[in-house]
Amino acid sequence: SGVPCAVVATLDGYVQTSEDVIPFSSTGVTSFKVEMRKSTLRVQCYDAATNQKLTDVAVDLVPLDGQVGVRWTAGSSQQQRVAVGRAYRVVARGGRLRQTTPAVDEDVVFGRADWAQLSDDKPAELRVMLERRVATVEVKVLDASRQQETLLTHARCKVGATHFSQAEGWQQDVDLPCGRQAMREMPALCSLDDYLQLPPKRCDVFVGDAHNVNLVELRMRPLSVCLRASSCYDDKVIEGVKWTL
Repeated sequence: SGVPCAVVATLDGYVQTSEDVIPFSSTGVTSFKVEMRKSTLRVQCYDAATNQKLTDVAVDLVPLDGQVGVRWTAGSSQQQRVAVGRAYRVVARGGRLRQTTPAVDEDVVFGRADWAQLSDDKPAELRVMLERRVATVEVKVLDASRQQETLLTHARCKVGATHFSQAEGWQQDVDLPCGRQAMREMPALCSLDDYLQLPPKRCDVFVGDAHNVNLVELRMRPLSVCLRASSCYDDKVIEGVKWTL
């Protein structure tokens, strides 16, 4: 009967695909064949909120043992070889984006299982998830007291931590709170002398692609006060009353 022995083959840029346990004969010569294939990898980047494929992201695999890393330029679908069993850090770089998975401090190790169910030439795939750090927002402040709502161009607004005004601009990039939801709720406040902001004082910002512009409409009304003096006995209006506010 054969004695089972582990067979492990290593070669840079290749992964073993044959059995890793061989029954060795105790009475004769045991012959066996080791099969290997190229350990090719393709990186795909996606928006964590919308699951949209991102093409403006460059990715580096940085080995922790000081060896030469692997790099994909932005939009590249190139297949590249990685070392099996070596620990890497995944570093994704894209404007207005924040890497979520794998985490920037997470060790990623590729093993035989990554290629076990693939055909000879099909690469393994690494999915990198990112979320938008900022979204473009355009703000309009409207006078709700008029039948035809008009713009209040002298108002000042704040969406999240970003200020909007005629001087600062009504369309700006806004820092987004962390999260994977496609819609993020943010505080939206505006101020103008002699005007009062109407609710709601929050807005929804959609995390779309880099060209998406979120329109936020805020409404205000004048702080006009109508004073009326009346008798506490018969509720008749008292004329000629002088007021001091």
